[in-house]
Amino acid sequence: MRFASQSGASVRLEWGAAAVEHLAGDVDCVVVVDVMSFSTCVDVAVARGAHVLPYAWRDASAPACARERGAEVASVDRRLADGWSLSPTSLRTVPAGLKLVLPSPNGSAIAFLARDKGVAVFERGFAADIDLCPDEDASDVAARLDGDRFVAVAKGAAS
Repeated sequence: MRFASQSGASVRLEWGAAAVEHLAGDVDCVVVVDVMSFSTCVDVAVARGAHVLPYAWRDASAPACARERGAEVASVDRRLADGWSLSPTSLRTVPAGLKLVLPSPNGSAIAFLARDKGVAVFERGFAADIDLCPDEDASDVAARLDGDRFVAVAKGAAS
């Protein structure tokens, strides 16, 4: 994959892990937008005070990871799951302080790669996510990867 340098731009847009590899040494911050719902789930959960532990695999190892961290695990089945899932709507009632392992091979893997490259990582969902109710179309926080979990940062304090 060949990337345009975009070196003169204050905001650069790229896709996937290869973009992080290419740009990490030349940027201060990476904003991960995973259009499949991971970003919106992170945004919804941290806005309510939850701690999201991204997990880069979507397999049977996720529940064990959650147990090791004293967390609950979200189901990857958006439509048939009881409880928390990768559907942003399922997280509308997440309690403050909940630790939630969120399996997502794309969004989680890219966030960890950027973190490991020494770049600040922020996650931002889509305000008009198709699964979210109209009254949930704005957030007062940004989600910042802090170690192994996303935490809420008030708007304006995200630097």
